[in-house]
Amino acid sequence: MNKLLKIALSFLLGASLYTNAQALDWDSQSLVGVEFGYGSMDVEGEFSKESKNPILAGVKLGSKNKNFRLYLSANYLNISDFDFSMMYGADVQYLFPLTREFDVYVGLNGGVINLSFDPSRYDSLATAGGRDILQYYAGADVGMDYIFSKEWSAELGLRYLYLDIAHTKFNETYKIDSMTQLYMGLIYRYYTH
Repeated sequence: MNKLLKIALSFLLGASLYTNAQALDWDSQSLVGVEFGYGSMDVEGEFSKESKNPILAGVKLGSKNKNFRLYLSANYLNISDFDFSMMYGADVQYLFPLTREFDVYVGLNGGVINLSFDPSRYDSLATAGGRDILQYYAGADVGMDYIFSKEWSAELGLRYLYLDIAHTKFNETYKIDSMTQLYMGLIYRYYTH
C-alpha cells in the first residue's frame, strides 16, 4: 500500500505541475508517438540468476507545452519465459530546451506491468492454466529530443523502472526488482486549437 501511495502522490504532483504550467503557457501541442527499445532486467531465483533483455514496442499519446510533457503509454514487451507482457503507464517530463532543435528531459513514470506465464507450455507434467502477474511500477527517465520539423521529433531516452515482482516457476520463486530500458521514439506534434 505504501508503494501505491507514493505512485499516486508522484502523479498528483506531476499533474499539478503540468496543470500550472499549462495555465502559464497556453501554447500547448498534442502528441502521438511510437516507441521501440531494448531492456535489461535480472531475474533472481533461489538457486539461479539470469538476465533477460526484453524488446519493447509501444504507442503513446500526450500533450506538451514549452517546459512540460505528459504521456499515456502502452508498451508490448517480448520477454522470454512469459507468454504475454504489457506495460500501461504515464510519464511526466520536464523539458530543458538547449537549442531550437534539441531538448533534454528528465521525468517520472509509473503504471502497471502485466506478465502472463503458462507453465504447461514448458513442462508436460505441469497443470493446465497459467499465472497472471499485475504489478505496479514507478521510475524515472532521462533523454534527448531532436526536433527536425514543426510537426515531427525523435527522442532517445533511458528509463528506470522499480518493480517488485515474485514469480514461481517449477517450484522455484524468481524475483524481478527493476528494469532498465533504452528507447527511441518518433513523435508527431499538432495543435488542437
